[in-house]
Amino acid sequence: PRSTLFPYTTLFRSERCVIKPPLHPDDQETLRNIRVILAGNRIIRQLKQKDITAQSGLGDTVVSSIERGDIGPLRLQNLCKYAAVFDLAVKVSFSDLELDVPTSTPELDSLQALSDAAPYNGLWLEALVIAFLRHTRVQLHVPIEVLAPRLGLNADTLSRWENASVDPHLTRMMAYARQLGGIMRLELVTP
Repeated sequence: PRSTLFPYTTLFRSERCVIKPPLHPDDQETLRNIRVILAGNRIIRQLKQKDITAQSGLGDTVVSSIERGDIGPLRLQNLCKYAAVFDLAVKVSFSDLELDVPTSTPELDSLQALSDAAPYNGLWLEALVIAFLRHTRVQLHVPIEVLAPRLGLNADTLSRWENASVDPHLTRMMAYARQLGGIMRLELVTP
């Protein structure tokens, strides 16, 4: 019967079955260092998980995964919300990207202004990073069909990710930058 096949066919078509490329060791170290700094702040302020959940607006599962170091499904904006509890903002920069054209566009300038105006709001920062990565890919003439498999995605999913209709994971953003020959750097700063 058709109903017996449903779970199996769904499983094999699911994008979650796609094997993700491993995160570069330097990127793993960066995320580990950020987690250590946040854990140290939590200890110093003697906050419990429920305090962080209440102050950040994040769910228990997200807070637990950040604290355990389970950064696989972590979004940049969630990391920003967690850091904001300690009056810290996440700063993102890129290095080693060799572009022959300026990286300033009206879209990027507008998103940069919004991000600068609200340093604790990770939504604008996340949108800026995605727009920058998409702009860089286009300027470097890297077809989406070539990049997607390297990130463990299909071209349609990466396209939706670039257009903000699919939630981007921080690790995929970092891997995306690496595939373009660059490094996405993260640091915690006091705005």
